[in-house]
Amino acid sequence: MEERKKQILKCVQEKMKEWEIESLYRVGKEENLPMDILTILMNEFGNDLQDVLGEFFFLPKTEGRTEDALCFQCVLTLQEDLPEEMLPQFYEVVASLNYITEAGGFAISRSGRMLAYRNCLTLPLETADATVVELIMANITHSINVGEKFAGVFAAIRSGRISMDEFRELFPA
Repeated sequence: MEERKKQILKCVQEKMKEWEIESLYRVGKEENLPMDILTILMNEFGNDLQDVLGEFFFLPKTEGRTEDALCFQCVLTLQEDLPEEMLPQFYEVVASLNYITEAGGFAISRSGRMLAYRNCLTLPLETADATVVELIMANITHSINVGEKFAGVFAAIRSGRISMDEFRELFPA
């Protein structure tokens, strides 16, 4: 199963190369990680963010559990330095945006310092590898589109260009 996941990620990397997206294949064992990760850095993201990190990987097999599906994760780290005093506003924005996003969700790390968008794709093991790669590419594209669509809201609130009252009018409950 691990070899299959590796080959699929390598195919995804090749697809990214065709789309002129530079990526780095990180071998988990070499970096003391539980899984291999395909990483990209987007220098311009939406209207307001720079250097957004994209990480794409399969959830690793956990001890005592058989793998009954391919669980692919797409994680976009949008900001890594959230101001502590603004966390209550950001939690409200996350909750509001998660209510209206089609799939996946925004999250703030346990430390309260990092904002990410996460999306998961779960596929049956019997899905053909070529189909898995195409669905993963669609998932990555969707995740980037959702992240870009809404990430600017966080930047606008952080900079004061949009007040929380203005935000609440944009995204009513």
